[in-house]
Amino acid sequence: MVDQLAARGVVVSVTAAQNQPLGQPPPGMEPGSDLARRFEALAKQLKEGVAGVLRLRAAGVPLTMSSDAGIGPHKPHDVLPWGPQVMTSAGFSGVEALRAVTSVAADACGVGDRKGRIAPGYDADLLAVAGDPLTDADAVRAVVGVFRAGHRVR
Repeated sequence: MVDQLAARGVVVSVTAAQNQPLGQPPPGMEPGSDLARRFEALAKQLKEGVAGVLRLRAAGVPLTMSSDAGIGPHKPHDVLPWGPQVMTSAGFSGVEALRAVTSVAADACGVGDRKGRIAPGYDADLLAVAGDPLTDADAVRAVVGVFRAGHRVR
């Protein structure tokens, strides 16, 4: 199945962006509670899921990072900027993580001919950050400027 996904160029969206390390319970969860036991089971599934994502990567399946934002305290609506850190903590390179939220995502959405890259002829929608997101995935959360069509909007 994985080889078929790769051969067909099927893009898989990894909905793992969250605002805390993988497998860490949400703040305020009481140890030993029913919810904590359910979370422990979920953390085990998550580790298995990471192994599956790494198999997809090894097979050459295009991967994007997404979030399921809004489904719980560890996935608020602004959680996507944590995605690259989740990917690098799972073993992806900084380049792979950044591409998953930029060029691969733009291609998957059908706008890769004008978005997701810094190149002549592209829309010049840019996020300027303090730091190098290729070596520090957390840098994408240190926003110093937002540009739309080459004009600063923040």
